[in-house]
Amino acid sequence: MAKKTKRKAVKKAKPVKKAIKKAAKKIVAKKPKPVKKAKKAAVSRASKLSPEQLMMKVQNKVEGFLKKMYKSTFEKHEDGRFLVFEGTTAIQTVIRPWHENDVVVESFSYVVQNANIDDNLMKFLLRENAVIHFGAFGLTFDGTIIFSHSLAGANLDENEFTASIKSVARIADYYDERIVQMAGGMTAREAMKQGIM
Repeated sequence: MAKKTKRKAVKKAKPVKKAIKKAAKKIVAKKPKPVKKAKKAAVSRASKLSPEQLMMKVQNKVEGFLKKMYKSTFEKHEDGRFLVFEGTTAIQTVIRPWHENDVVVESFSYVVQNANIDDNLMKFLLRENAVIHFGAFGLTFDGTIIFSHSLAGANLDENEFTASIKSVARIADYYDERIVQMAGGMTAREAMKQGIM
């Protein structure tokens, strides 16, 4: 009796296995989600704009984001730069050409000017670059220490722009006085007060 019952159970199990295989094939054969199509459509729309139109579109988008974040306290300059102030630092956002279908949105801050650039300071900045999540320290041609972070502009969204500019602001504000204590010089705010920047 036990053998007959076992055989019946095996026979019943076969159709269930077939059904599972069919369902698995359907899942694998499913088309990609419409989100990917939407991204492709956004990229193709961006590529139909001329480089000048794309620059203007991204500038307007960035201005809208800054209005939400800083109300009327940000500055827009004739050359297309935006300037905001947080703590002891000033952050500039610039839209630059990249390639025919995209632009770069770069936010940066002059952290310390006239610091004594020696091996200890350079090692310190490079080590900090290795642990900071967004952006990196750098030196301008005149030895000013900056902190910057860049994003692609064609499909820029508010979340990523906010994270970028806030990170630049907080990191520059946190490090500027530490660097002055370590290597001398002055913060961006001090330099602006003295009319150096």
